[in-house]
Amino acid sequence: MSRLLPVAIPLQEQSNWCWAAVSLGVHRFYFVPEVFQRQCQVAALFSVGCCVNPAPCNVQRRLETALQGVRCLGGLPIAGALTPAVLIQQVEVLGRPVCAHISWRGGGPQHFVAITGCAETGGLTLTIQDPLRGELPYDYSHFVSQYQGQGVWDFSYLTVRRV
Repeated sequence: MSRLLPVAIPLQEQSNWCWAAVSLGVHRFYFVPEVFQRQCQVAALFSVGCCVNPAPCNVQRRLETALQGVRCLGGLPIAGALTPAVLIQQVEVLGRPVCAHISWRGGGPQHFVAITGCAETGGLTLTIQDPLRGELPYDYSHFVSQYQGQGVWDFSYLTVRRV
């Protein structure tokens, strides 16, 4: 089986806004017309004036709080990477993007990406939408522990449309 969801995660507009970009892209997938149209509107869930002066709002945030704010959080964060079976269930069967928290070996700021596609071709190939790098194909086993050479998928976020 194979499925690629029509999710468009925009490139992040500020250096720490991966959470805002991922939340906005997931929101746009579930809501047409979308309530939130810009990353600064997602950031404004936490701070005032983000669309006028985004610099003070350029901070790291928790993805689950942003997804909840845009009405797309599917439950509490799940520690660790999802199994291939759960990913296939979420993306291919239910048609829901999954979000991932990436920690870097050796430190560095956290990062969030969305998984918007799965292809079973002798292994599991994921379509990763990274708000810094765009859309990337990634082998499941490499994504779990070697994303961009140093990244580890350590938390998972299910998504859903909440009304």
